[in-house]
Amino acid sequence: MRKYGVLGLLLLMGISFPVQALEDEASKAEALPITLKENVEVSTRYVKLGDLFENVGADADKQVFLAPKAGRQITLGAQELLRIAKNNQLDWQPLGTADFIKITRLAQEVSMAEIESLVMAALAEEGVPTDSEISFVNKKISLFVPVGEDAEVSLASFTYNSRNGQFVASAVAGGDDTSPVRISGRVFPTVMIPVLTKDVDAGQIIMGDDIALKSVRKDAVRARAIYALADAVGKEAKRSLRTGDFVTKDDLVERHDVEKGKLITVMFILKNMKLAAQAKALESGSIGDTIKVINPDTKQVFSVTVTGINVAAVEKDKI
Repeated sequence: MRKYGVLGLLLLMGISFPVQALEDEASKAEALPITLKENVEVSTRYVKLGDLFENVGADADKQVFLAPKAGRQITLGAQELLRIAKNNQLDWQPLGTADFIKITRLAQEVSMAEIESLVMAALAEEGVPTDSEISFVNKKISLFVPVGEDAEVSLASFTYNSRNGQFVASAVAGGDDTSPVRISGRVFPTVMIPVLTKDVDAGQIIMGDDIALKSVRKDAVRARAIYALADAVGKEAKRSLRTGDFVTKDDLVERHDVEKGKLITVMFILKNMKLAAQAKALESGSIGDTIKVINPDTKQVFSVTVTGINVAAVEKDKI
């Protein structure tokens, strides 16, 4: 018996393959109309034909022109697009003069912190202390790095005026794919100064957790400012102070255990006994201070040592 394969059986049965039909479908695919794309984003240095038009087949990866700088955008109008189509033998015509396409180069924005770090490093080379404060003229600096590229951010130029603290720089990210950005500003010296960490009411004693050292610009420090925590802690606030306030000598008053003009108890230390009497303080003082007092009856003035709140002591032989 003669054996036939599947193909032979199909042919004997009068069934043929739609070869022509397959060719027609391929032809139709090739004949799909070329259309303009919507606004596009590119991540490479070149704009390709397939970035602009649909259904360009094997020519999709053909480089047409340089992409815009990183983070930038360009617009191609109808006439420019028609010229590109003709140069690449594309069967495309604009529908009208309103036809256009926007092309954006994808990019990552360089942070202000990174830019400030670069400027601070350049200032340090000029002898500026690294704890100085930088103020930029342009608060928003648009510097971009192309997506997919490990581009180095650097300063192409830097000028510093030590007399007024002003600087001018040009920052770049990568090579020709980014545009230099002009940076300008001023650097200010800073100082560590006590600043309140919470509100303090008038008459309240400032405690250690009410105040902390903070770096601030020297030109912002008020006259008679206090620079040491020890000069503020334990002092009494003469007025209400708010969180973040600097503290000056005029804001505080020394807390005294004995106030001038007040009656106090004076302990007379004798050889075998102690005697207590009242006296009027002629001076204010804290524990350990020596102040003058007056006996209100005899009007005798003598010195005592403050030992507590409204209490002082004196040895008999010092009267």
